[in-house]
Amino acid sequence: MTTTELQAELAKIFQDYAGVEAADVVPEARIIEDLAVNSLSLVEITIRIEEAFGVQLEDKHVMNFQTIGDLIGHLEAERSPA
Repeated sequence: MTTTELQAELAKIFQDYAGVEAADVVPEARIIEDLAVNSLSLVEITIRIEEAFGVQLEDKHVMNFQTIGDLIGHLEAERSPA
């Protein structure tokens, strides 16, 4: 999956679970400040991301993601072969 495809899937998830416009889900967007994602939506989004990408996101990682770019970078690292 390319970075563009990953970003598109994340945009769909954020739109479905937090009501964020897909066009606003860009790497530099801050998850809490710019996209106004609340804690309940963040939990739902995390679960959906885990299901969609087959990864396990630890709470400590999720709480450290400041931007969509941080999240994309983490997902790419998790999905890349060791």
